[in-house]
Amino acid sequence: MLRVEERGDLTEPAPVWASEVSALFVRPYLDLLMARHGVAYTREVLDGLGADLDELQDGSRWIPLDFLNRFTEAVVRDLGEEGLREGARRSVSRAYVGALWPLLRLLGSPRMFYKSLPTTGHRFNKVSEVEVVE
Repeated sequence: MLRVEERGDLTEPAPVWASEVSALFVRPYLDLLMARHGVAYTREVLDGLGADLDELQDGSRWIPLDFLNRFTEAVVRDLGEEGLREGARRSVSRAYVGALWPLLRLLGSPRMFYKSLPTTGHRFNKVSEVEVVE
């Protein structure tokens, strides 16, 4: 089991491009939204969240945890739990992790990847601490 705990007080809303969580893993969900509802609808959803589709598709960007939480709520609303799971599966695929693919393969298996999160997670998330419980 994996437990993620927030660090610090995150009650104040952060600007859309605050440096907290890597935008890299948002792309699969954007693609799923566009495939199901179209680009115009996806842009409308993101506009409501204060984000731009073209900028958010740039995996080198960092986004605030607050935005990621609101985006995840929109994904669940529009794609359901299965869409959330499909996005998670895609987020660790070669098509979405890009240059990180060789690193993931070096880790061997998903279990080994999750075990490495306590020491490597800070590269993708600046607001949480990860502990492998099981």
